[in-house]
Amino acid sequence: MGLVDRFERLLDRIMPPPEEAVRALRRGEALLAHGDVRAALSLAAEAHRVAPGWLAPMVLRSDALAADGQPGEALRVLDDAARERELPAEVLGRVAALAASVGDVARALEVERRTRGRVVVDPKGLAGHFLQAAERFEAAGESEAASRFARAATILDPARSPAWLLLARAAMAVEDPSRARRLLGRAVVSIDPSDGPTNHAAGSLAWRLDDRALAVRCLRRAWVCGEEGAAPLLVVALTAADDAAAIERVTRGLERPLARVVAALGVLARGEALGAREAVGAEEVPEALWRYAIELAVKSDLALAVRWATEAPERPGSAEVLALASAAEDLARAEVAGAAEKLSLPLGSALTRARAAALMARSFELAWGASLDTLLAGLAGWLRSRAPADEALAASLDALRRSLDEPLRVALLGEFSAGKSTVVNAWVGAALSAVGVLPTTARVYWLRQGEARARVLDARGGLREGPIGALPEALRAIEAEGQAVAHVELFHPSGALAHLELLDTPGSNATDGVDPSITRHALELADLALWVFDARQAGKQSELEALRAVRGEGVPVLGVINKADVVGAEGVAEVVRSLHDALGSEAPLLGAFSAREAMADHGAPGWGEFRTSVGERIIARRDAWKRLRASARLRGMLTEVRRAREEEEAREATRRGVEAQLVDALATLREELSRRATRVRREVAASLREQWTSLRGRESAPSDEVLNDVVSELVHRCLQRERAELAELRAEVEALAVAAGAVRPGLGAVFTAPVDGVIRAAVSEGVRDALDQALRPSVLGQPAGVAAQGLDIGDPWREVSGALDATRAPTHLPSVMFSVALDAALECTTRTAAALAEILGVKVPDATSEPKD
Repeated sequence: MGLVDRFERLLDRIMPPPEEAVRALRRGEALLAHGDVRAALSLAAEAHRVAPGWLAPMVLRSDALAADGQPGEALRVLDDAARERELPAEVLGRVAALAASVGDVARALEVERRTRGRVVVDPKGLAGHFLQAAERFEAAGESEAASRFARAATILDPARSPAWLLLARAAMAVEDPSRARRLLGRAVVSIDPSDGPTNHAAGSLAWRLDDRALAVRCLRRAWVCGEEGAAPLLVVALTAADDAAAIERVTRGLERPLARVVAALGVLARGEALGAREAVGAEEVPEALWRYAIELAVKSDLALAVRWATEAPERPGSAEVLALASAAEDLARAEVAGAAEKLSLPLGSALTRARAAALMARSFELAWGASLDTLLAGLAGWLRSRAPADEALAASLDALRRSLDEPLRVALLGEFSAGKSTVVNAWVGAALSAVGVLPTTARVYWLRQGEARARVLDARGGLREGPIGALPEALRAIEAEGQAVAHVELFHPSGALAHLELLDTPGSNATDGVDPSITRHALELADLALWVFDARQAGKQSELEALRAVRGEGVPVLGVINKADVVGAEGVAEVVRSLHDALGSEAPLLGAFSAREAMADHGAPGWGEFRTSVGERIIARRDAWKRLRASARLRGMLTEVRRAREEEEAREATRRGVEAQLVDALATLREELSRRATRVRREVAASLREQWTSLRGRESAPSDEVLNDVVSELVHRCLQRERAELAELRAEVEALAVAAGAVRPGLGAVFTAPVDGVIRAAVSEGVRDALDQALRPSVLGQPAGVAAQGLDIGDPWREVSGALDATRAPTHLPSVMFSVALDAALECTTRTAAALAEILGVKVPDATSEPKD
């Protein structure tokens, strides 16, 4: 069938409804508006009898049944109508609202999907039906469906304030206050000052968001409009704002018991506990004020909150408050396990989370604070019990706990030529430098007890082992292969290495291009650092800075003075005073000697005292040193994890901000496109009618090819114009889509591709309008066959908005507890380190969390 034939057939089928049916319909609509359901049903039946193909009487019957409390029957009427014709978008909105009334979520969402991509004649009417569906879903606890319909309502009618408020409440439900504030701002812009209920809802939400000024403004409007339920909360808000005159005006009209409750809430709003005269019982607090009352009590007077929850256990928040109180009692008895289990409920509620987090932190500290071993084992076990488990961090804690059983490792540090290698040789009692192993130390040498041999670890983790004498040749071979050396292990059967191991390092001011990472690698292995000062130049500013940098790596530092024979006794005394003034407990000194003399004679001055200090202050306190270093490592590890989490949260907040801008830009594009589509539709209809009349006036009927050319030209012209005029807005949407991570760079056009489809749909609707120009007074007033189906091109903007909203998950309990556990572990670690440092007589090392180069 050609295009001309199709047009002719449509024209033949179009017939206006009889006047009798129109009069019956109008009377029925008027009577239904005044609440006369029976008369409306009767007149709807009369109109349907006269014009059986007309959709409007069936819609009136459905509306009347819905008003009579029969949503199921109302829905069935529209289902019957849908079997005979394609329902217009406005009627589909009614179907969605009725499906929501009967709890059919899937049906409602499917109907909403079918309305997309259509040029809607009455967008505000459809928005109203979508808002009804959203409110019904919200009441039923179907938050996702409620948000979807509310979002659709705001797209169709951006001034629909209740829809914006519903979205703001949904944002609060998933604990996204920044988005809730933004949505509340959109709602407030378009709220009618004379709309009492909507102003009341906006004021209540503003109060929850701590926007006191906006809360007072909206609640005052609601109260002026006669919304008496807004008065109590208005008084509370005015009390917080300390507006005595306004409080007097509002409370004049309150009943005495209510006025007493409001006065008590005013005291709580100031952060004060209620006195005996001001105390009120839970039964005195009306339902409308309960949520605000319990929130204020939890913040200002927890004992009152517990009493109210005990008196009214069925009210919202009471279970969380009672669980909080019970957990506190368990902690007072040191029953940690029971308290932790009970805190799960209050941690999951914004009402009690802050106080519950404090109690949870206390429970962790009680469970883990006994010792570092207990902390490491307890934290690792808890991490594995989480959902999802943090196996990587738990494994790191296990490795740290195992390190407590490894030998104590002491790294010898100091400036170049301070005599570190000579001290090592004297300590071990073997002239290792005689074979040329340590002429100028350019890498880490790890001295360990065992049968004499050498082992080299390269940067790839490969091990090479052999005699010490063959070490120089092995190092040259590794360098020839282009490999880096991580460290060299030298095993020697010395009794001095039975209780500790030594790490010899390059000088801090070496001039031969030594990589700083070599020293850092030694510090990662070491439990303790021994800084070797050259008595001739000890305490230079550069040396002190290098020493403090070691402490910044979390390594405790002790000091020793070498080359004492060069400066003599008086010179040594002066060096000791100078270092003590500069460093204090940052690097306590163990002695002063000449390592060169000690190599020849262990009875050299100061060497015996040094070895005694090593035995008493290092070897005898081996466990304390190991735990002090482990606590610094743990503190650095946990600080790094916390910083990473904070950075991730900051990135997520930024991403959400961009997503919010994207949703707004999409809504703007949708609004602008809807307006332009209506304009295109009208232009196409007028142009086509004119050209159609011209073509029909010829002697022969125009061919399909001619008509298709006419329509194609219209499509092309409209597309070119709209693309040009929407270019800037489309570019903004595409850029935001990429910035939000919704698409990869270069693919932002995916978000704006539907623009062409909408314009094409508008052209199609214009073609249809050209056919029934004078016979279409309204969508509901058309006879069967006139409601031509629009092109269902889809509307991916709503899916995009929904997908973005879906990523805004609430603050999940495991995440909250992880943060609490992290802070508690850090607190336990800090206390442990402080206690150990006091025992050892050193300053707590600074385990910085700065990223390593």
